[in-house]
This record gives sequence, structure tokens and C-alpha cells, in this order.
Amino acid sequence: MLENSIDILSSKIRDYINIPRVQNKFIINKKNWNQICSSLDVLGDTTYAISSYIHSTFPNEDGLKYIYIYGLLQSLFLQQDSLKHLTCALFEINENEYKFSDELISIRDIRNDAIGHPTNRGNGKSFHYISRMTMNKNGFDLLSSFSNKEDIFKEVKIIELIDIQSNNIEKKMIDIVNNIEEREMEHRKKFKDIKMKDFLKGSDYSIEKLFESLYTESYSKKNFYISQLNPLINKYSDIENQLIEREILPNDYLDEELKRVNYIFKCLKSYFSENERQFTNDDIYIFLSFLRDKNKEILESLKNIDEEYEV
Repeated sequence: MLENSIDILSSKIRDYINIPRVQNKFIINKKNWNQICSSLDVLGDTTYAISSYIHSTFPNEDGLKYIYIYGLLQSLFLQQDSLKHLTCALFEINENEYKFSDELISIRDIRNDAIGHPTNRGNGKSFHYISRMTMNKNGFDLLSSFSNKEDIFKEVKIIELIDIQSNNIEKKMIDIVNNIEEREMEHRKKFKDIKMKDFLKGSDYSIEKLFESLYTESYSKKNFYISQLNPLINKYSDIENQLIEREILPNDYLDEELKRVNYIFKCLKSYFSENERQFTNDDIYIFLSFLRDKNKEILESLKNIDEEYEV
């Protein structure tokens, strides 16, 4: 069924835009993000509306016949618009540059003639009438009167229009999914062989040596232990740069964690140099305890990132 196919393709797109790295990039442009979310919802809603038209019993009452036909043609129109707006927001395309296929343009024209602007189409160029007695589930006849040529009758075959549009929408969505999957795989391949967890190799050792600096009386040992601080700071600087390059930063969780770690580094540097802020050994013990715990948490986050890039 078409709705199942659209659902599957829509889910792939939702999975992609909800990758935190990708989502962060889109959310920076709030207009684009809202347009993507709205377009995906309308795409799904109109697909279900069209499917319901196909599978439901067409009414006998004339008024409801109009409602069904109006609703179906508007659903086709909105479905096209939602895919257009989704595509333009995802790939940052100017909407004026987006092109509908000839088949979809023909469907849009039928919608505009029959229910969009039937009483004055093209500023007086044409006027349109649905033949009430011909309305049925499969379609209707449309009379079009023109200011500069003879009237014409057109048989509108609704089920045929649905099939044509469904094929077009599915093909375009497959193109979108192929495009975003290719983008994602290219991104992952670029960084696949760079293991984030490796940036923290030896970090536990460095932190333990900083702990030991609080208790040794040996000048040489103390200097050696303190010398572990700068390499540790550099490790975190490399991590931050790598996360930025991968477009993982900004990230609410990691930003806050790295901010706290950098604050600890600032305090440690102050203590091990001039100690202008007059930290005590107990203060530094608490700072190092926090750093040790936070280092483990961040290491687990980096391992998760590595696993994601292995896929």
C-alpha cells in the first residue's frame, strides 16, 4: 500500500533529521527546521486522506460528493506542496527553483480549475464548472469556459490521477532518502578511522598523578605529577576540535560537560601556578574527583560516537 511506502520513507527521513548532529545543524535555521517538521506531517496526513478516499464508500448525497472531491483534490495539491517544501528545506533549495514534473503540474491545474479558482481563473481567462450529475468515485466531468475560445469538456479521472501522483511522490521520496543516506555515509566514512576514545588514552593515569601531587613532599615527583595537566588539557582541546569538525558540537549535553571540565582545568592551573584564588588541597581534591568521574562519562560518550561511525 502507498501509505506504507510513504511511512517507511518518511521514517527514514525522520531518523536522519533526528541524528543530534544533523538536528543541531537544522535547528540553527528555525524556519527550515519548522518547515521540515510541518512538511513531513502534512505529507503523512494527506497520504492517509488519499488512501481513505480510495478505500471508503463514495457517498450518495450530492453535498457529500462535493466534499469528497474537494477534499481529495486539495489533498493531492497539499501533498505535492509538502514534498516541495520538504525538499527545499532539507537541501536549502530556493523554492522558485523547484520544478514539478509535467504529470504533477497537470494535476495541479485540474485542482486549480475545479476547486482552486473555478469562478475566476487567471484573472478572467477562464471559468469552470463541475458537472454534478457526473460526480462519482472515479471522477467527474469538468466544463471550462474561456474568454477567447470555445468551451471544452474534460473527463477528470480521479483514481488515475491518484495513481500518477502516488508514483511521482514515491519516486521523489526515494530520491530524497538516497541523497540523505549518501550524505550521511560520506560523512561517516570521512571520520570512521579516527577513534574518539583514543583522544582520552592515558587520561586516567594523568588524573591519578594529579591526585598524587597533593600528597607528595618530593619536589621532583610533584613537578612530574603536575606536568600531567597540560597534556590532559590538550587531549580535551583535541576532542572539542574533533567534535566541531564532525558537526557534533554545538550539543547541549556535551557543551555543558566540556564547559565544566574546562572550568576545572582553569582552577587546577591556577592552583598549580600562583594559586591566586587560594584554593586548598581539599578544593583541588574535590575538583579532581569531579574530573575523574566526568572523564569516565565523556569517554563513554566518545565510545558511543565511535560505534555510530562504525555503522
